[in-house]
Amino acid sequence: MESKEESVLESKEHDVSDDEIIEDEEGIFADEEEDNTVYTVNVTPITLPTTTIIQTPGGSEFFAPIVDPRMLPVKGNIYGTLENCEAFYKEYASHAGFDVRKSCQKTTRSGWIKQKYYLCSRQGTPKNVSLDTLETKEKQIRKSTHECTGCRARIRFDWIFDTESYRVGLFEPHHNHEMLRQEYRHLSRTERQLKYAEQIFVYNAHLANIGPTKAHQLYSNMKGSYQNVNGTVDDFRNWKRDLHVFINESDSQMLVNKMEERREYIPGFSFEYILDDSQLHSLFWADEVARVNYEEFSDIMSFDATY
Repeated sequence: MESKEESVLESKEHDVSDDEIIEDEEGIFADEEEDNTVYTVNVTPITLPTTTIIQTPGGSEFFAPIVDPRMLPVKGNIYGTLENCEAFYKEYASHAGFDVRKSCQKTTRSGWIKQKYYLCSRQGTPKNVSLDTLETKEKQIRKSTHECTGCRARIRFDWIFDTESYRVGLFEPHHNHEMLRQEYRHLSRTERQLKYAEQIFVYNAHLANIGPTKAHQLYSNMKGSYQNVNGTVDDFRNWKRDLHVFINESDSQMLVNKMEERREYIPGFSFEYILDDSQLHSLFWADEVARVNYEEFSDIMSFDATY
């Protein structure tokens, strides 16, 4: 004879049909009709910590970057030539979130570098920029977005005698400032240095009468995001300015060379120029179209209304 509890359980057992509501593991209900509504959920991405905060008994805080152990400099390790050592430490700094600058060095009597220091770019004493120019004759110190905090993070490479290799003689990983966050590291001084590809693009855009601002937008779209571009709009502008300054003293010679090249390879093209104290005074050129126009209309005066 079945017990009373077993009879009650059997009475509750039944087959679940497709028309009934089913509850899944997360407690979300769905009926027999498929819901095609798309729901958007705003989820805040989890930012992994990039530094370890160390607090001293005196209340000071120091920040130790968290990087791949394979990229962490180790005292006593040998990293080859001084150029390889510098590249290794800059690669470590790029992943850690700070910039590097060169510092003092010691050399032998023959001029060989036996010790070389590389520091965090925030090493040094902050400069005072609050000068009253009405009461002092000192020049106003130019403000900068780069802040010096007296950071003591550094590394020293020691020369191994009778070789071309260097080893780590001193390594201080602790900083007194926070590291750059991952989304802002493309704005560091190192990452803002224009590479050859960006320089060529700005130059070619200039030849096509495209300004540096528009050139930066186009290059960012080609790269997929502005974070994939070395340099900001201001860096593109500054490089174009430096390019103009570079060719400032040789622009006349560039024009003469261009015209002489055309005279050599283009039939019917003539070109002459006059110098005054080694400076370009005047020049004249004419192509086949200009010659035909002169035959038909004699002297012609034309105006360029572009500007």
